[in-house]
Order: sequence, then structure tokens, then C-alpha cells
Amino acid sequence: MDGMDLISPLPSIADLLRQTWPLFKARFWGLMAAAGLGGILTIVAGMIPFGAALLLWFGTGYSHWWLWALAGGLSVFVALWGVSWTQVALLEVALGNSKDAISLYRESWKKLTPFSWACLLAFLSAIGGIYLFILPGIFLAFALSFVPFIFISENIGGLESLERSLFYVKDRWMGVSGRLIFISLSAWILSKIPVLGFFSGIVTFPFALIFTSLLFLHLKKTALSPVAAYGRKLILISFAGFLVPALFAFRLAALWPLIHAQLFSQARTLLSSYQGMMGP
Repeated sequence: MDGMDLISPLPSIADLLRQTWPLFKARFWGLMAAAGLGGILTIVAGMIPFGAALLLWFGTGYSHWWLWALAGGLSVFVALWGVSWTQVALLEVALGNSKDAISLYRESWKKLTPFSWACLLAFLSAIGGIYLFILPGIFLAFALSFVPFIFISENIGGLESLERSLFYVKDRWMGVSGRLIFISLSAWILSKIPVLGFFSGIVTFPFALIFTSLLFLHLKKTALSPVAAYGRKLILISFAGFLVPALFAFRLAALWPLIHAQLFSQARTLLSSYQGMMGP
């Protein structure tokens, strides 16, 4: 029997929507509490570097561009850290963790660094694929969508989480990408409705998160066999995609003296022609 015959069919979009609704109602306030606490923590923490710079300015009168550049850089870094922390807590709730928001954030802290690393690898892999003539990047963007869920559910990170996401989507990429496009497009359309669209994210984001988590759990449950370093070559090749812009930049740098000389020559010719037209 061909391996394709053994693949469990994906639940239909209608089935996923029906399964999502009761979980959405049960987990909505937990998701809102996690998102609210995460937003407050991110905003407050992001303001601390600027607050310290302002205190230094008011206290000593010292103000220099590097001070504000450093404060801005630290604020962005802390804000990104806060966003990642919030993502970990939201994924915990979406996958069924019923603890209160404070307990979630306390437990999520130790997961933050490996979670961020796994997500960064997935992002870089997809971007590298884009550089390899776009299509590999589109494939990887959907195939690696479950890396955050895998980290939370299975407590694995790094390259292994990317491999496992690729394995779960193996031979089912079209169906998976279609369902992800559907839920994302639906949320986007609702966000464009006048007045209602402003508030739609409060509903569509947690609904889409639970929808995606159910799709992930189905893929995990119906995986054909244990993961065995599936997709590592594809991932490493995608990272090699960054060589394309690097080689382009290197070539441009090598040709820049010639380009500069040609542009300067053309500019001088145009200037001479303009002066000739204007006369003495």
C-alpha cells in the first residue's frame, strides 16, 4: 500500500470551526487575561529605558544622541521580549492550560529564550527560502507555522522543532495551507468592516489561535511515524538562501568604482552640455 493511502484526512474547515467554537467560549477569558497582562508588562517594561534616560537628563542635564539611541534600542529589545513572553502564555492557554495569568507568566519565563530561538530559526528559514526564488519561502512559511505550538506542546526547540513541523505537514501541505489561509483571510475581512472591524480582533485573534491549535493537534495525532531528522536538508538549504543577497552585495561593491566613475562621467557630460546651451 502506498504511503499516501495511510495519511489521515484533515478535518474539514466546517469541522474545525465547529470544534473551535466551544473551546473558544471556554478559553476566551483566559486568553484575554493573558493578553492583557502581557500587554501591560510589555508597555511598562518598554518604558523603563526611556524613563531612566529622562531621569538622567532631568537630574544632570546630560543629553547626547547616543543616550537616546541606547534607550530606544533597549526599549525595542525589551518590548520584543515582552511580546514573546505574551505569545508563550497565549499558546499555553490555547492548548488547554487553565492556570491563572500570573501563574502562566511565572512558569513561561524559563521557556522564553528557547521559544524565541525556535521562532527566530523558523522566521530566518522562511526568509532564506524567499531569497531562493520565492516559492521555497512560501512553502516554508506555512510548513513551519506550527513551530511555536510544537515548542509549547512537546517542549522541544531549535532545529528539531522546525523538523517536526515539516514532518507533521508532510504530504498535507496544500490542505494545511488552505485552512491557515482561510482563517487568516476571514479575520482580515472582518477587520475591514467599518466600526465593527476595530473591535473584531478581540474575537478573531483568539478564535484563530484555537482554530490553529486544533489543526496542529490533529496533525500531531495523525503523524505516520516517529520523526527522523525529516527536512533538515531543506531547512539548511533555506538558510543558504541568505548567500544570494550577500553575493549580490559583494558583486555590487566590486563594481561600485566602475559604476561611480560612469555616473560621474555622465553627470559631467550633462553639466557641460547644459553650460554650452546657456552660453558664456
